[in-house]
Amino acid sequence: MCKACGHIVFRNPVPVAVVIATQAEKLLLVQRAHSPLQGYWAPPAGYVEIDETLEAGAAREVREETGYEVSIERLLGVYSRSNTGIIFTVYQGRIIGGQPHPDETETLDMGLFASTEFPQQQPPPTDSPEIDRWFFEVLSTLLTQYQFGH
Repeated sequence: MCKACGHIVFRNPVPVAVVIATQAEKLLLVQRAHSPLQGYWAPPAGYVEIDETLEAGAAREVREETGYEVSIERLLGVYSRSNTGIIFTVYQGRIIGGQPHPDETETLDMGLFASTEFPQQQPPPTDSPEIDRWFFEVLSTLLTQYQFGH
């Protein structure tokens, strides 16, 4: 708060929606084109806009990054860590339509993978910002859960 004028600046975390989207027992993964975790394989994820619900933001991010339309089915979890600036909301979704085409500004590659076909093991980021290391932890937890029983 400014002592002179009383103006208050809030430093609140921004919501990020992550979607564990499936079709025919296969998981949709994208290879991220930018930070955090640039070059890593992950479920579609992105910032929720102020004029949309978390669920609508989750569906929009999948559509923008992959071309797929999804039905958001349920909340799987909420992950937070102080001083990272974001809160992850993770949803389970089902692909219901659309045409697969990666958005080249956000997605280097994409695919539908059975749990035994996931892209090769990704090493944890070591010389990266805290957000990369934390996002990697969250994604590792999510992918392990999907791999061993959804």
